[in-house]
Amino acid sequence: MKRGNSFHYYIKQGWQYFWHNKMMSLASVGVLVACLLIMGSFWLIVQNMTRNIDIVEGKNEVVLYVDENADVERSVEIGTSLRAIENIATVRYLPKDEAFDDWKSRFPEQADLFSDLEEKGDNPLRNSYIVTMKDLELYDETVYTIENIPDVAKVVTRKDLIDQLLGVGHVINVIGYTIMGLLFLASLFIIVNTIKLARFVYRKQINIMKCVGATDWFIRWPFIIEGALIGLLAGLIAYGLQYYVYNYLILSTIESLKILSAIPFSAVWSVLFGGFVGGGLLVGVLGSAITIRKYLEV
Repeated sequence: MKRGNSFHYYIKQGWQYFWHNKMMSLASVGVLVACLLIMGSFWLIVQNMTRNIDIVEGKNEVVLYVDENADVERSVEIGTSLRAIENIATVRYLPKDEAFDDWKSRFPEQADLFSDLEEKGDNPLRNSYIVTMKDLELYDETVYTIENIPDVAKVVTRKDLIDQLLGVGHVINVIGYTIMGLLFLASLFIIVNTIKLARFVYRKQINIMKCVGATDWFIRWPFIIEGALIGLLAGLIAYGLQYYVYNYLILSTIESLKILSAIPFSAVWSVLFGGFVGGGLLVGVLGSAITIRKYLEV
C-alpha cells in the first residue's frame, strides 16, 4: 500500500473506531476534559499567586543611609557604586533636605518641631538611597555588598518579609505543579483503562490481522489516530470551558479580593490553548499506544 493511501486508511479507520465506539470515546473525552480543566485551573491559580508575589517583591525596598560626614560628591559616588552592583534593579537618591520636606508633609501635627529645626538649620536626617533588587534569591549577598561600600552608615532591610515571600513562592510552585503532575498521571491511567474496554471489542480483528501478516504499526496507527481525536476534542472542549471558568469564577473571585492583582485571560490564552491541545493529544496518543500493546502480543 502506498504511503498516501496508507495515511488515508489510518485516518479513515481511526475515525471509524472513534465513531463506532462513540459512547466509550465520549466517556474518554469527558474524563480527559475534567482532568485538563482541573489542571488548567490549578495552573492559572499558581500563575496568579506567583504574579502577586512578584508584585510585592518588586515593591520591596532596601534603604541605605550615607554617613553624615560624607560630602555631596561622596554621596553621588555611592550611587555610582550601587548601580555597578549586578543585582541592583533601581537606585533612587533621596537628599536629606528632600527627606525633611517629606517628613513635614507626613506629620503635619509636628509642625512646631519642624519649624524649630529649620530655624536652627538643624536637619537630623541623612542623605539616603532607596534600591530594589532583580533577584531576591541573592538578597543577603547583595545586602552584604551594599554594607561594605565605604561611607554607607546603615542599611535597613525587610529580610523577614523577603524570606516569607520566597518560602511561600516555593511552596506554591511545588504544591501546584505536583498536583498538576499527579492529575496528568491520573488522567492517563483513567484514559488507558477506558480505552482498554473499547479495545477489547477489536481483539479478534487484531489477531486476524496479525495472522495474515499485518505489521504492528499498520495495526497500531488507526488506534493512535483514534486516541489523537479523543485528545484533540477533549483539549478544545476543555479550553472553551476554561475560558468561562476563569473569567466568571476564578477571575471574579480574585478581583473581589482587592489586595490581589489578576492576570487577564488574554495574556495567557495562547499558553492555555497549546497546553490543552498538546496535553490532550499527548494523553490520547499515549493512552492508545499503551493499550494496543497488549493486543499486539500474539
